[in-house]
Amino acid sequence: MNTYDWHQEICAIYKSSHILVLYNNIFDSFRYPEENKILNLTDYLTTLFKDLGYEIVVNYDSLMGFGGSVASMREFASICNVNTECLRSIPFFSNDSSAKSACDVMYDTMQQTTKPTVIILNMFSRCIMGPESQQKNDVNSVHMIMNAGLSSKSAKSSNGDILNNIIIIIANKNNDLPAWFYLNNPSVRSIMIDKPSLNERMDFLFNGGFSLMFDKEVYDKSMIYYRDKEQELKNIISELAVMTEGLMLTDLISIASICRSNKITVKECKKSVEIFKYGITNDNPWNNLDNKKISELQLSLKKGIIGQNEAINQTLDVVKRIYAGLSNRSSGNYHKPKGVLFFAGPTGTGKTQTAKILAKEIFGREEALVCFDMSEYHAPNSDQRLLGAPPGYVGYESGGQLTNAVMKKPYSIFLFDEIEKAEPTILDKFLQILGEGRLTDGQGRTVYFSESIIIFTSNLGVYRTDQITGKRVPLINSGENNSYETIRNAVQKSVKEYFENTLGRIELLNRIGDNIVVYNFIDSNDTMLKILRSKMDSIVRFMSEEKKIALVIGQDAEYTLLELCQGKKELGGRGIENVVESVLVNALSRYYYENEKEILFNKKIVVNKLIKTDRNFYEII
Repeated sequence: MNTYDWHQEICAIYKSSHILVLYNNIFDSFRYPEENKILNLTDYLTTLFKDLGYEIVVNYDSLMGFGGSVASMREFASICNVNTECLRSIPFFSNDSSAKSACDVMYDTMQQTTKPTVIILNMFSRCIMGPESQQKNDVNSVHMIMNAGLSSKSAKSSNGDILNNIIIIIANKNNDLPAWFYLNNPSVRSIMIDKPSLNERMDFLFNGGFSLMFDKEVYDKSMIYYRDKEQELKNIISELAVMTEGLMLTDLISIASICRSNKITVKECKKSVEIFKYGITNDNPWNNLDNKKISELQLSLKKGIIGQNEAINQTLDVVKRIYAGLSNRSSGNYHKPKGVLFFAGPTGTGKTQTAKILAKEIFGREEALVCFDMSEYHAPNSDQRLLGAPPGYVGYESGGQLTNAVMKKPYSIFLFDEIEKAEPTILDKFLQILGEGRLTDGQGRTVYFSESIIIFTSNLGVYRTDQITGKRVPLINSGENNSYETIRNAVQKSVKEYFENTLGRIELLNRIGDNIVVYNFIDSNDTMLKILRSKMDSIVRFMSEEKKIALVIGQDAEYTLLELCQGKKELGGRGIENVVESVLVNALSRYYYENEKEILFNKKIVVNKLIKTDRNFYEII
């Protein structure tokens, strides 16, 4: 059974220290190695120092006063000459010189040589104001604790060991204390308590923690199957340990309770982690991803994204990896997003539309696509909007836009549009998102991206911004008969140069890997016509389904629209959509308004031609 690093450090230095500061993961539960008991930090330290030979171990917090075992409290009251009941309600600091405070008691106790004593200051961060705003009483209190430690004496234990009287301060963060207290002070030893490592989580699960997760009847039935499949069971436990990276032992105990109360089987125990992280008890939509759904997704993409077969195939490869269960297997990190895609290429070629189709087909709804326009996050400190402001700043209570979105919709596609326009500090956060699959906001809440797809979009390599005019200037022009390979190589090269040279963040690009999906220009008349017809078909369907009117668009009208679309090539599909809206839809709306009675009687509209008038708009003939 492994011993925590901080436990070993205490055992190594306690005889030479007078004040210990323990910080970071202080609210966790801990498994005491000798007794295999799960204890909170105060009880753990009490047990540890009792085992080290200390006869009195008490704790103090500002709400409950001094506390401890009956024997320790009786002896403690005796050596500090204060009634036990008074000790349980004594204030931390008192301005009344005639009344003893907890600080006075601690100072006196450190001076005694009768019995080796440890005083644990619990939740010390709540006893005083932060270092930046300390009041006079706070400063005096910390001074008294320091003086108590500096003048601390030793006492002989019952087994003959000479032991220092020790004050242990438990704080959320080391810097909750003023720097002058712990910096360059040989009497103060700061020890960070980390969240459980992978080995520690494995140790917990393999030594009784895993069996705690299951209802006895469920567990006994499962073990009949796993009796001769020891390695398969070990793999399940190991994978569970990996999935709980970043969680506390307290969290693992909560997961065990969720698993037990929902009577989840051994084979499906990973489901309890999903419930704990996301609060969702229904089926994981990823479990519904099957061969049929991927085939339907492929058809939807080819129907909705015309002329981008290479981009579609590359996108589908990522989805197929997820389906096969091979996503992130090479890294062994199950916290990473299910998939990462970097859509690059000209505007209006279907990048955002691809993401919409993915969301609808995989998660059953387009609302599963959450978009962030990164041009809105280019200013300094804009990362606070995305991730939440730190404590004490405006907007702290509301949290971050991204972290809030992930908490509400963990099973989603998160699209970051024009990622190159984001403030560089935001890009640093993506290193953690893509590498570890989690992010902690300003409120200290951790969100997980392990059930999501991350998509970045960019125009890098296609356009540049003119430094003088501020306008977007094409680097590759539509209609120059560039092959797809030429465009793809140019874009990929530009993306690499931007992240490597301009941003100096090649490690972010490394996390994206080979998932840079390049979209081609919409150049050919055939492709433009297919897109145009798809836009017209949607209008025809609307008129039929909603208005019960047959809309017929003739060849001459279609040719006029196509000609107009050719003048908007640089805008891609968006240019075609604009032409349909400004020419066909506007003309149709005017015609409907002017001829409503006739149309409703005949239940039909025929658009033979679209003629431009002297008033500079088109009319239906």
